[in-house]
Amino acid sequence: MRPLTFLSELLQDARYGARVVARQPGTALIIVISLALGIGANTMVFSLVNAILLRSLPYPEPDRLVRMYPTPPNKPDQRSRFNATICLDLPRKDSFFKAAGCYIGVAGNVADPEDALTTGPEWLEGEMLTYHSVQALGWLNVSGDKACR
Repeated sequence: MRPLTFLSELLQDARYGARVVARQPGTALIIVISLALGIGANTMVFSLVNAILLRSLPYPEPDRLVRMYPTPPNKPDQRSRFNATICLDLPRKDSFFKAAGCYIGVAGNVADPEDALTTGPEWLEGEMLTYHSVQALGWLNVSGDKACR
């Protein structure tokens, strides 16, 4: 196929497409909307798969991070929590763990004393981590070189 023939056929096809769109604009609009929705849905699914499955976690050695729950012997489907003593003793008693830490959810009202009258208290939720949790995640405590995230 010669380049000149290819370009002339492409131009002819474009003119034909323009005539069809001019005759049936509703159909063309439906086609464009369907393509836009399909491309958008495909992009969204890929973004989720990329973020969840393909990209590794932003921690050193993410394949070694484990979340554990103790389970009562008579209820294997139920999760409970470690108490602080067990959590802090895990790395000392078992050489399997390089570091083991605990976290607990906390929430409360926080207010700036200088601005308490104008803005009032604000409800904040967060997590309290043990020092070993911070080490395992690759974060240093505030007194270290890096600030906590």
